[in-house]
Amino acid sequence: MDLDELKTNWTSLDTPLPPVNRPRRRVQRIVRFERFGAVGCLAIVVFVLVRFGGLDSPLLRICGVLSVACLVAVSCISWISLRGFDFEAPHAQALQAFSAARARFRKLQKVNIALAMVFITVFLPVTLRLIANKDIAQQRAYLPWMVPLYLVLQFAVSRRLFVHYNASLRRAEEEMSEMGED
Repeated sequence: MDLDELKTNWTSLDTPLPPVNRPRRRVQRIVRFERFGAVGCLAIVVFVLVRFGGLDSPLLRICGVLSVACLVAVSCISWISLRGFDFEAPHAQALQAFSAARARFRKLQKVNIALAMVFITVFLPVTLRLIANKDIAQQRAYLPWMVPLYLVLQFAVSRRLFVHYNASLRRAEEEMSEMGED
């Protein structure tokens, strides 16, 4: 490879990407789903705050505050994790920014999964009190199976979404790099 070919190849990397439909659609599906989840979390926050007076014991109030804090944190982390997916930059920069955004997205999703586990644990007593008007301390028959069941379900759903998101982002990154090779 001579100097002129190298220079031509290098300048081709500085040209903006052509319309990136497939990779962009893959990311937009994830963005829509995450935004929907964040709005759902904020709706639950409003529900808990409106009905906060129904949490009559100190333990339930602590669980209510922790639930609200977890939901607000999950929503904020979801919004933050979606930033950085740039399709308008020149190809080399777009691919590099996409790789960095994908890595950041994965890290933040892991934090979200951990926060969701904490949320499920502290939200269960709040849910029983606000919806069914029952005290979890008096529902001893539920405790041995309810919390583990919810944690297993939460983990299964979170794991499935995490694997799906990573596969979609990996395919989008591969498609972007293939477009640069053309």
